[in-house]
Amino acid sequence: MKEDNTIRLGGKHLVFIGILIIAVVFLFNSGLKNNAGITGEVVKTVTAGNGEVQKVTLSMGGQGYIITPSTLKEGVPVRMEVDMSTVRGCMQEVNIPSFGVKKYVTANDNIIEFTPTKKGTIPIRCSMNMGRGSFVVE
Repeated sequence: MKEDNTIRLGGKHLVFIGILIIAVVFLFNSGLKNNAGITGEVVKTVTAGNGEVQKVTLSMGGQGYIITPSTLKEGVPVRMEVDMSTVRGCMQEVNIPSFGVKKYVTANDNIIEFTPTKKGTIPIRCSMNMGRGSFVVE
């Protein structure tokens, strides 16, 4: 008599394996977002000759991103602190294309630094272009 060594998986096993695969993919992708070299995150290291830095806060409101204060000076480095109590989901991927900024912020890494290099109304958006806002550079 021949022995049958075939492994048979029932429906419960397949559901468990599917959930396990999804969890691994989710955890892997979450880890990548926190590694600057992998995500293409661009945070410019800035130093002004006179040590001046503009400190602003980025939060979310009913109308999208809110930058406080909303008017910045051209050529002066900006240190933007993201209010993680209001910024959630895809809004955590902050993009300021005009200055090459793209950063996924977390509770442990919620500071974005850049230097505004041109004047005007500067758009800011999330990774899905759902959350939007702007600030002015003078």
